[in-house]
Amino acid sequence: MKVLSIVNHKGGVGKTTLALVLGKLLSESVRVLLIDLDPQANLTLALTRQRSREIPQSYHLLMGEFVEPLKISESLSLIPSSVLLSLVEKRLANEKDKELRLSQNLNKYSDYQIVIIDTPPNLSLPTLNAVVASDGVIVPLQLQYFAVAGLETIFELLKVVAQSYNKGIDVWLAPNAYEKRIAIQRDLLERMQKKVQVPILPPIPKRSAFMSISMDGDISYLDKDVRSILNQYTEEVLAWLKSDQR
Repeated sequence: MKVLSIVNHKGGVGKTTLALVLGKLLSESVRVLLIDLDPQANLTLALTRQRSREIPQSYHLLMGEFVEPLKISESLSLIPSSVLLSLVEKRLANEKDKELRLSQNLNKYSDYQIVIIDTPPNLSLPTLNAVVASDGVIVPLQLQYFAVAGLETIFELLKVVAQSYNKGIDVWLAPNAYEKRIAIQRDLLERMQKKVQVPILPPIPKRSAFMSISMDGDISYLDKDVRSILNQYTEEVLAWLKSDQR
């Protein structure tokens, strides 16, 4: 089993959409567990049409409990979230090793080939737990100056985690909402390709259909070009799963 987190402390960059699409596409080949680690719970809403504080969820996972995943399809399951997760910082404030809660609990889900974690748009305790538990991280971003500049913060977090826990974390960048006709986006992409030392996945073109997936969970109406690029993402992750199997 490998753990892949979708991380960016900036909101609106397509984290939930990418987690959902990858989960569905990967589930055609392997068993996938999605974990919604965002108190906004948009991934949960897209896949279950509800957000409830009354069911076992990721909050309980961080509190050390076993949470039975919700079955979405034969090979895709979900540990949901709700606003209840916003209480976890306070509840664990005085606990030792609170950033290890998720990684210590994930060995109970070893019958899945991959765990994909959707994280909140901040560097809070849930995000830190996700990164510490991860073997890989995908950073979706829009090609805007401040968004690209913000990569330094994410890279610093990944470096600190890797050094503190003596672990390697594979990292990919995933440009989203790309419009090739806009010169500044082309320029920023070229700069990243020259300067950034991690793989950059093919840019996902700006499409309303892609961004609206997180509202209803339906990937069937993606156009051919976007689906082709997302298939490349899927193949990249599948190849990663097969390499250095643990």
